[in-house]
Amino acid sequence: NDILGAAEAPLTVIQFLDYQSPHSKRAQPVLSQILDDYGPLVRLVARDNPLSFHRNARQAALAAECARVAAVFWPYHDRLLQGQDRLDTAGLAGSAAALGLEEASFAACLNDAATLGALKEDLAAAARLGAHVPPLQVGHLARAAALRAGADGELGQADGPLAFERQQRAPGPGERAVEE
Repeated sequence: NDILGAAEAPLTVIQFLDYQSPHSKRAQPVLSQILDDYGPLVRLVARDNPLSFHRNARQAALAAECARVAAVFWPYHDRLLQGQDRLDTAGLAGSAAALGLEEASFAACLNDAATLGALKEDLAAAARLGAHVPPLQVGHLARAAALRAGADGELGQADGPLAFERQQRAPGPGERAVEE
């Protein structure tokens, strides 16, 4: 599953990420802190948006989809982001093997039409939202303050613990978007 947090959380943060992007990597500790700070009030949904100029990002996104199908998405996701220098075919297969995925099944999944279809859905959603660059970046206080105010407002908290920057947030069914 590519969702962390409570299914009934009133606030959903959807991260469109590129496994080769340093911005996506730097966002992970911040997102973990948000999940810790807000507990059942927030959930994180991971979606893929591999950038064309990152040579291995598209294949890494397909591999992450295969890990989702195999129910090891989050450990695989973490391995990809921590090992951004190992996103070639051998590195992706090695990460899959380390998590117990069978080599032939994993290789078949990478070439499966359903896997490509899932990636195309994420890319279409990213395009609809204008997510043309890695959507989460850490360190710009003006944007962090804007998202914090938006998230805390959504959650009815005047001074909540959320403190990270966000470029995009796609609403889930029945939810309102948090805009900067």
